[in-house]
Amino acid sequence: MKYIYTGTNMEVGDSVKKRAEKKLARLEKFLPNETEINIICTEIKFNVRVEVTAQLHKRILRAEVTESDINVCFDSVADILEKQIIKYKSRLRERWRRGAATNEEITFSENITEQAGAEEIIIHKTKKFALKP
Repeated sequence: MKYIYTGTNMEVGDSVKKRAEKKLARLEKFLPNETEINIICTEIKFNVRVEVTAQLHKRILRAEVTESDINVCFDSVADILEKQIIKYKSRLRERWRRGAATNEEITFSENITEQAGAEEIIIHKTKKFALKP
């Protein structure tokens, strides 16, 4: 993943960059390697606002948190983005099961899961019922 840092009313130092990369590293298993993540840090009086934007295939994921500590901001942003990614992927799986025309997004999602080494869905039990005409 490629990180792009921008600081408004503050300078983004190496310690902030390391902290951001450490916290957002857990999203790498969900996102493809060539994803660009824009991180905007803004200082407002005694608070810090962190905005993180990740652009996926046909989807933009964005999270914004304002706190007094920048480390708490990165923790919260990583949690928010992880929930959004999981929700997006579950929607794609549901569309695929219903037979919707989302082949392009589904193949994109499958390529990501293959790269991450995710487990396949295994069906343990199936049931059949006889219906009366």
